[in-house]
Amino acid sequence: ILQNRNISNSIPLLIESQKSFEDFDPFEFAQQLTAIEFNYFRNLQPKEFLKQAWNKENKTVTSPNILALIHHFNKVTQWITTEVVKQYQFKNRVQIVKIIYVGKAMKELNNFNGIMQVVAGLNSSPVRRLTNTLKEIDPDAKNLFEELEKQMSYEGSYKIYRSFLKSMKSPCIPYLGLYLSDLTFIDEGNPDRVDGDLYNLLKLNQIAKVLEEINRFQNLAFNIKENVEILSWIEHSCIPISSEEAYQYSLKIEPRNTNEALEKMLMEEENLRT
Repeated sequence: ILQNRNISNSIPLLIESQKSFEDFDPFEFAQQLTAIEFNYFRNLQPKEFLKQAWNKENKTVTSPNILALIHHFNKVTQWITTEVVKQYQFKNRVQIVKIIYVGKAMKELNNFNGIMQVVAGLNSSPVRRLTNTLKEIDPDAKNLFEELEKQMSYEGSYKIYRSFLKSMKSPCIPYLGLYLSDLTFIDEGNPDRVDGDLYNLLKLNQIAKVLEEINRFQNLAFNIKENVEILSWIEHSCIPISSEEAYQYSLKIEPRNTNEALEKMLMEEENLRT
């Protein structure tokens, strides 16, 4: 596994590299993302999870590592959306199958946080509305994506995922969002004190079980060889745009209708004249 350090400060900017995401092997790309994410994951401290500290006003002080992993999750998810909608050529957009194969690699690596990033990114509104693109995706890739969705389905309170995780003995990055949801449910659904002024041992025990599981996976390290070129690309070229921008790109490459496309074109021509 990459050493426990500030990766962003240690990766050189490979200015001479003009590679794009398409140039990297999906499994190797997933490995490097997993190495980065495991560094975030193993830095999480038990106290950061108590009393919904990650949601409080002083969260940057009380839960900095949780916020760092959440920020990383959102960045990768939004980058996946960006990677699709910024492809103006139809044939390039159809190549989003490569992102699906990154998700497949995440599954093989037991990076469930990574799987959820792929699922969330490709299920975002800007991507889901690209019906002409999605219907041309390779059927095998479609089936694979459906398997990833099923693996992380929220049905039955993530029954399939929880069952899989329960028997996991290999290195693994669990889906952080579910732990936060579970701890929120425990915190809000149970009083801190019972029978007057006694500590609620049932509540404390439920919290302890969650934290014990997190700690168990933090102690199962991955063995991933550092690929500086991919790490550098992720750090310096994996740049997402906002959700609002992504939706505008989506509308531009697949307008709702012909009239809308014509109207946008006329507006752009008018802007060029002014």
